[in-house]
Amino acid sequence: KNAAPPSPRCMWVFRTPLSRVTLQGRSLSWPRCRPHPRLSFSRGHPVHLVSHRAAGVSPSTSWSTTATHVTAAIAAPQNVMHSIAPPSVVFFDCDDCLYKNDWKVASMLTTKIESFCLTRMSMREGHAYELYKSYGTCLRGMQEEGLMDEALLEEYLEYCHDIPLHLHISPDPELRQMLQAITLPKWVFTASTKPHATRCLELLGILDLFEGIIDVRAVGWLTKHNPDAYRKAMSIAGVTQEPS
Repeated sequence: KNAAPPSPRCMWVFRTPLSRVTLQGRSLSWPRCRPHPRLSFSRGHPVHLVSHRAAGVSPSTSWSTTATHVTAAIAAPQNVMHSIAPPSVVFFDCDDCLYKNDWKVASMLTTKIESFCLTRMSMREGHAYELYKSYGTCLRGMQEEGLMDEALLEEYLEYCHDIPLHLHISPDPELRQMLQAITLPKWVFTASTKPHATRCLELLGILDLFEGIIDVRAVGWLTKHNPDAYRKAMSIAGVTQEPS
């Protein structure tokens, strides 16, 4: 699970299973989303983001779902809901959030990471996945355990992201229309690299709709398990965190 973002002044949209949301009074379809099989709330129930799924802040001014299933979200108490100010920025994850292709891109990335660790790092099979489970990403695990230096870092990033995205991501007019209906500033916040996210957005035909891309390098290689990653992203986007 990712860490809970630290501020209600912005909205974080990750791998949401919601089929339709309401933002700024507009009902917006979210393309190709699948409901979670276990967790569910009543239809139209407002939800509050606590993990790496999308949810809402206020039933009147922000997100509410008309889908019946929500993953990793909890209903916020009404007194809390009404005390939270409307968001000023919306952050979107990139991979398997802005596009859906049955995890084909994720599988290719995982295969490349495993390949690099086996052939270049001489790791035993499966160790890359163990690092991912322990540290949030394989890269962070290698950094924390002193296995990755700067020269090898660039080689690793280039190798792992050298995948044929054009075979699995294509222009999505429905997604573009939905994003255009959101008038708040929009940023992409990704655990991947900026060049990779840029390629994805270009293929989707939505690169021009975002203020910028905040990648893992921009937040000092922190993973989304670390709340400081969100604070750094907010700082880059010019979001002022309200005192708790």
